[in-house]
Amino acid sequence: MKFNKKTALALLFAGLLAGCNADKLEVTLKTDEIRAAAQGEATNISFEAEFSLMSELDAEQRAELDQIIATVEDFMDIDDIELENKDMGINLLIEGQMPMSSVQPSAPWYVSVTDSYIHDGLYRIELANGTEFDRFQNALQGINFMLAPNAVQPVKYKVRGEGMVMAPGVDIDGYTYLLYAGEIERRLTMNFSGGPWEKTSGGFFLNK
Repeated sequence: MKFNKKTALALLFAGLLAGCNADKLEVTLKTDEIRAAAQGEATNISFEAEFSLMSELDAEQRAELDQIIATVEDFMDIDDIELENKDMGINLLIEGQMPMSSVQPSAPWYVSVTDSYIHDGLYRIELANGTEFDRFQNALQGINFMLAPNAVQPVKYKVRGEGMVMAPGVDIDGYTYLLYAGEIERRLTMNFSGGPWEKTSGGFFLNK
């Protein structure tokens, strides 16, 4: 079931008001774009987010929707939204764009690509906060003090291309590795969620 952008955004942030957290955040990366970003060529990469929401909204939540929608559209680049009916409510699927850069951009979140200060010959890739995160958080809390998006989010990287990666504490194909190291065979999916990744952003290393 597909809804227009305004209606879907309204349901998303009404869910946030009720204490809903993102169930999944996936970002899609290409190795050549990662290496280009490391050399200063900023780009936008695709992301998908999924939220589980209650289907009913109370009057107070409805009254705040217009303010929330306007604020979010000022800060985030959202392409498409779908709502799926579930037994206990609805799932909201969001597709959009976020920056990938070697320097902190004007955005709430971005994929950071920098030289590794630990491993020579590798780039460090991680989900990080841009210069607009604090302003984004303050703007939402100005509407409702309970709206406090977490700086750190669980993240799944879907990487395509060629190269060697290293990743600590990562889940790949249902297996959890203390330290994973291996070649990308066309594509590789790495999941960082739960445990320490609730307090620090998940990331990996790619050869230069």
